[in-house]
Amino acid sequence: MQIKAVFSKAVVSCSTNFAELLAIREAFMLFDANHWTSSFNLIIESDSSNAVGWVLNPSSGPWNVRSIIFQTEFFKTKIPNWAIIHTRREGNEEADKLAKEGAFSLTSGLHWFYGLVYGS
Repeated sequence: MQIKAVFSKAVVSCSTNFAELLAIREAFMLFDANHWTSSFNLIIESDSSNAVGWVLNPSSGPWNVRSIIFQTEFFKTKIPNWAIIHTRREGNEEADKLAKEGAFSLTSGLHWFYGLVYGS
């Protein structure tokens, strides 16, 4: 069984790379908070090659996102089985739609899908 979490979150006005990095950190935080680390693998998909690169190689991140990178590093140590995948924006319509919802909303949304997850 797999669990797929899809979420949108209202964020301050920022660059798309910064917003993607915030979403990645949020994914690690949600996964850890639900105590799934012993039962499931965490797989994060992002259409920001910069954010993916910064998570994989933290020293490559610019100074203005270092605090988010360091927080993400903390959660990476708590989750032994995780992966991050760069997906092309064209194949990531669901995430793009949620990002737009989050950008124009004052509230956050979180959707859980349990069972078999296809196409992931």
